Amino acid sequence: MTVVIGNRSHEPANYSAIDIAVDRRANCVSVGEKQWARTDGSFAFDDGRMEVSEWHRKPMIPGSLPIFRERDFQIGTFEITIDRNGGGYFIGQDISCPGFHSNRAGVLTAFAGKPIFSELTDHTQIGQSARVVG
Repeated sequence: MTVVIGNRSHEPANYSAIDIAVDRRANCVSVGEKQWARTDGSFAFDDGRMEVSEWHRKPMIPGSLPIFRERDFQIGTFEITIDRNGGGYFIGQDISCPGFHSNRAGVLTAFAGKPIFSELTDHTQIGQSARVVG
């Protein structure tokens, strides 16, 4: 899974907080970049909780480039192994920066050996975009 972040606003995002949640039943084999911190937690639903591994990153200047309109940035690569017969696996994201917040969630499944990501929620507000692509 590749995590790509972009900005639709004319104003660069100099500071941001990015959280990726992966169903703990999925085996996260590796994370391509070392800037991610990992914790275990849970994601609350109306009818219960999902145990997840959470990956956190806080890119900000001067250590990282600002996120600007003219290009999307690949900020992470996760290798995830799922059971083909294991049903759906939760994946969520929460991204914040000044004047913007995005919270999305979906389900990762396998069909004919290929991963399929189905988005369940999208609560994006104001000028930036973020997406998880498989």
